[in-house]
Amino acid sequence: MTSWKIYIKRVLLTFLILGFLSPFMIVGFYLLKYDYDISSLVDYKPSITTRIYDKNGEQIANVFDGKHRFYASFEEIPPRVIEALVAIEDTTFFEHPGINIDAIFRAVIKVVRAGKAVEGASTITQQLVKNVLLTREKKLSRKIKEAIYAIKLERALTKTQILERYLNEIYYGHGYYGIKTAADGY
Repeated sequence: MTSWKIYIKRVLLTFLILGFLSPFMIVGFYLLKYDYDISSLVDYKPSITTRIYDKNGEQIANVFDGKHRFYASFEEIPPRVIEALVAIEDTTFFEHPGINIDAIFRAVIKVVRAGKAVEGASTITQQLVKNVLLTREKKLSRKIKEAIYAIKLERALTKTQILERYLNEIYYGHGYYGIKTAADGY
């Protein structure tokens, strides 16, 4: 075999190895660079709306600071709401460790084909992390942080605790944060 063919094979093999290892190196870099404190989600205490009643026991006002939210424990949330949420947002929620590798690869393939983002790959856990701990910027670095936080959160909380926090944190429109607030308001 000629020397240039050997050289080409070595270069291609090097690029193949680097291409395979680069995602792991990037994640490793972010693991070392940032603290990834999830305590605000582990010790979740969102601001809650205060209801004001008159002397006859009639509610006359809601007072809240920034977010109108009534808290619902997991036991208060109907099972059908949980089933609907998982069916719409994250069908493999009860199986994955915080990220869905299949969904990520599917989204990457669609981005490559379309030339732009056409499908999301975020799990319920990742959405919770994004809403509580991160910004909404559309950068690869934020997505990597989101994935790392999600994996860490899944190790610290049960699936039930994650669902409870998610359903109490998410914005449902018209100024309503949390499922109980939305149910009362709509």
